[in-house]
Amino acid sequence: MLNPTNTEKSSPVTVLFFDRFNVEDPLFVADVARRIAAAAKKGFRALIVHASHDTVERVREAHADHEGDPDEVNELVERAIRLTNQSITRRLIDEGVAAVSIQGCDRGLFRVGSETSIETGSTEWLERTIHLGGVPVVSLLALGDDNLVFPADESLVIDAIVGTLAKGWSVTLVYFTTNRKSGLQGGDGTRLDTIAADELSAFEGVPYPLRTGFRTEEATTVIVTNSAGLAPDGSVSGTRII
Repeated sequence: MLNPTNTEKSSPVTVLFFDRFNVEDPLFVADVARRIAAAAKKGFRALIVHASHDTVERVREAHADHEGDPDEVNELVERAIRLTNQSITRRLIDEGVAAVSIQGCDRGLFRVGSETSIETGSTEWLERTIHLGGVPVVSLLALGDDNLVFPADESLVIDAIVGTLAKGWSVTLVYFTTNRKSGLQGGDGTRLDTIAADELSAFEGVPYPLRTGFRTEEATTVIVTNSAGLAPDGSVSGTRII
């Protein structure tokens, strides 16, 4: 991984997760892009990880009734994810973001370690991209046995990339609410400043994969918000998970 100087080592980076609802909402992507572009002028550094679940399911359903080579279906799934990644990247670039399309399998970035873990390869090239002001847009594609490429579990990928970056950066992990609220709402409709991880299941708008269990580096700041939670100065407001 990148061996930053003492100053760089404490540099903040924000990891934004686009879930299955966000990736197919062009207005959401455009809004986030404009906010990233504005914040970049203040030194904001970011990395985007995006899901492709609906894309994958559509491809698999379209071929469910056809007898064929499973490898061929896997290739179609991989192609669909790559196209989703490139589409998101183009939308960001159109709004002035220095976005860089990256597949999780590129340069061995993500490799399946077991059914419950993802291993990261060297991330020096990725971290250098962030340091130079680029915004990596990373898909969930990972390398498996025999270097086969397939979509990995999004929770595992987030854990892997955040855990790796946290060794050299001050990481804020941002999830976006599924109901477009600026965080999780209390009984009176006002936004909660903080919430315990074990209470997440009781609230509406909790994004996937938080619904499947909260896991991340303890030192990481984790915030649930909407696109408006990204301020022009690069700060993020919303509900912090503790």
